[in-house]
Amino acid sequence: MKKTYLSLGLTAMAASFPWIGLTQAGGKPEAAIAQAASPPPLYRTQTIPCPVPLPLETEGKTVTCGVLTVPENYDQPKGRQVEITYARFYSTSLSPLPDPVFYLEGGPGGSAVSLLDVYSRVIFAPLRQTRDVVFFDQRGTQFSSSLGCAPTAFALDKLGKQFDQYVKKLADNNPLTDDRTIAQYAVCAQVLQKNGFDLSQFNTPNNARDTVNLAAALGYKQINLYGISYGTYLAMAIARNHPTVVRSVVLDSTATPHINKYTEAGKRGVTPVVNLLEDCAADPACNQAYPNLQARLNALLEKLAKQPIPLPKAKSAATPSGAAAPTETSITLKSFAENVPGWLNLQPTFANYLPLMIAELERGNTTTYGQALSGQLFQSDPKPKGLPVIEQYRKLATNFQLKAQDLLTERATIAQAKRHSTQWVDQVKARLKTLPEPQQSLAIANFYGAGYDANRGRDRKALLTLLTEIFPAQTAQPLRAELQTMAEPEIRHIYELLTDNINQVSDVDQGGTAGMHMSFDCREHVSWSSQAETEAVNRSLPLPLLAQASYGEELEQLAICKHWPVKPADPRERQIVKINVPTLVMQGRYDAQTTTDRGKRALEWLSNGTYIEFPSLGHGVTLKPCGRDVGIAFINRPEVAPNSSCTATLKPKFVVSPRK
Repeated sequence: MKKTYLSLGLTAMAASFPWIGLTQAGGKPEAAIAQAASPPPLYRTQTIPCPVPLPLETEGKTVTCGVLTVPENYDQPKGRQVEITYARFYSTSLSPLPDPVFYLEGGPGGSAVSLLDVYSRVIFAPLRQTRDVVFFDQRGTQFSSSLGCAPTAFALDKLGKQFDQYVKKLADNNPLTDDRTIAQYAVCAQVLQKNGFDLSQFNTPNNARDTVNLAAALGYKQINLYGISYGTYLAMAIARNHPTVVRSVVLDSTATPHINKYTEAGKRGVTPVVNLLEDCAADPACNQAYPNLQARLNALLEKLAKQPIPLPKAKSAATPSGAAAPTETSITLKSFAENVPGWLNLQPTFANYLPLMIAELERGNTTTYGQALSGQLFQSDPKPKGLPVIEQYRKLATNFQLKAQDLLTERATIAQAKRHSTQWVDQVKARLKTLPEPQQSLAIANFYGAGYDANRGRDRKALLTLLTEIFPAQTAQPLRAELQTMAEPEIRHIYELLTDNINQVSDVDQGGTAGMHMSFDCREHVSWSSQAETEAVNRSLPLPLLAQASYGEELEQLAICKHWPVKPADPRERQIVKINVPTLVMQGRYDAQTTTDRGKRALEWLSNGTYIEFPSLGHGVTLKPCGRDVGIAFINRPEVAPNSSCTATLKPKFVVSPRK
């Protein structure tokens, strides 16, 4: 097997994959360089077929997909380029407003393009009644010059003892961290660098410039920004650095730039729980049933730290509701600290039961905790019978609409499966399974790594060469012949499929490209975090043991960043600068990812900001009807504070007696 993607550092199994090299990674990062403030020249877009099925859209009429090509390093405009994949959904209005909504995905590393159908059809469809809506994958994410670590992770899983030795070489001997995970990302950084990526260029200032360039290339003079999670961090950078381009901003679940996510990481588990305890204390019935709840919870946490509470053995593989049965055998401090904030964050109904759960666990009763662990607690209540006639017809119409959408989605999925590119990739995958080990594993990793190599383009020639390198001539020839007849859009789709398919053999990049996440975290947070300050913050919190339980995760990220070579962010990027653009901050009260204190402190940046809190909701309030409606109302009239009366209906309804 000749040199391929993996052969830049790990070539053949027996030769220890020289493409990775397994050398000590990292080194002292270079000094920060301030980003240019002036916008670069206009860049052009190229129309492409949409990378994902859009069953309810007509490409070229209701939606157009394309790529914007920009420099990886804006200070070197003729150097390496990156492609920003976008989708422009046209307004359904006959006279749309000139300022579109640009949606900014979270992560960082999350892919908006992979979720186009859901976002455009379910969440942001009302916005299209007045203006265009644009979605795009930020640089380094799935469809925009992906900084994926999955091909590397897959290869390392096959190295066995050789990688084990490298893990020992990098081990930090800290029982709270996973040495194998640290080594895996150290190797991924080396691979990406050897394939030509400048990891320091995958950052927020460049993401901001990409967004402004995309808007200009599409002919928009002013845009509205709608960010969720990391998208809020990016939105604030855009509004700060390019204020004349921005008409309004919606920040949902705000990641405020001047707050270090690792120094204050302990608050992610503590703040939502403390908020709930305050809500219980403010509710007369809850406070009477569960007085002094914060002190009692601290006592419970101390008890769990010393003696876990055993859970009943599961009687079957699944609960009566069909949910997976609990796999935990006991409630430890760590499991409680991971599960409880997570349930608050993702399950709005859980807040109703947490005071009861604490009271039960004080007595060693695990009933409610076990029901939450199995998912039984979150099963929807049955719909009330005897609906009025008009509601019955509405429900019937909704069911017909959903059925029609399902049929259209099925049709689009079948059409995708019949594409020349899809069938060709399936053929290659089938041929890969016929290769003997260890050649098969190396070939799979090289196939999925196609498009990373700095010395090869994402084109037909690179695929033809790859086939010759990983297959015997007799196997490669028919695959090469078919590739030669393929249309150019299908060639592009092959690379899109490979980026998506690697997640089927490795979970490293599922939910977002890990390399982009690391480049951001290491450059813009870990570079100025302090372990001593983190420990001090944790000790100062109202529930310090909840913060302590997740401390190992922060230490692990600090260790990874020692081997992820990026330049630290310019300190000026996190210095507060007043933003005059009308901005709405929407915050879930039980958000365990970007906590309420971060949302409130975002107002320090905003001279024209409005803060609205959503009871019982966690991360991403736009995913719920109340949050979506408030956000859309603000985009339509940012000069007026939106009606937030729907938040009153979200207040928790605490259970003050055992659940039947």
